[in-house]
Amino acid sequence: MTTGHKGSFVFVEIEDHGIGIDKQFHKKIFETFYRISTGLTNNVKGSGLGLSLVSHIMDAHGGTIELESIPGKGSTFRLLFPLDDSADKG
Repeated sequence: MTTGHKGSFVFVEIEDHGIGIDKQFHKKIFETFYRISTGLTNNVKGSGLGLSLVSHIMDAHGGTIELESIPGKGSTFRLLFPLDDSADKG
């Protein structure tokens, strides 16, 4: 896990070395109950709710999710949260 600052956002970055996600599925994986159906995921348990929940939480905070992934090598999810600069304005 990595944290940092990017423009007017702070981020948390999570990297894995799993099966990776083909670019055609990058938007779909955030849909409720969606699971990629390949032979590689048959033994992986899950309901398809986790990334959907992450997406809803990020929306509620006004944030975004960036995804970089290479099939067979893994994925990096970057959760970008907007900085609240209202405290600086007094």
